[in-house]
Amino acid sequence: MSTTYIAIPEKDYLEIIKKLDNLTNLVLGENEKIQINPKLGDWISEEEAMKLLKKKKTSLYYLRISEKLNFTKVGKTIFYSYSSILNLLKESQNNKL
Repeated sequence: MSTTYIAIPEKDYLEIIKKLDNLTNLVLGENEKIQINPKLGDWISEEEAMKLLKKKKTSLYYLRISEKLNFTKVGKTIFYSYSSILNLLKESQNNKL
């Protein structure tokens, strides 16, 4: 699996982060907001991923090993790709129709 990097202006990047934050609020509702940290880019903490997907750590583990969620590990801390979580939610919604 190769990685492709795309450079975009900071203004566009911050606009994308804002739109992702708005989308999160629509999915979760106002009571369960997740704040995207622009310094982390597309990555969110395991706790935030659990809240977003309404899953426990074990379920996230199975989604990782089945390659349904992109993740990275820094030391003992696991971060999940926010966009892969949104894709998983979208796929789940499409399968329910």
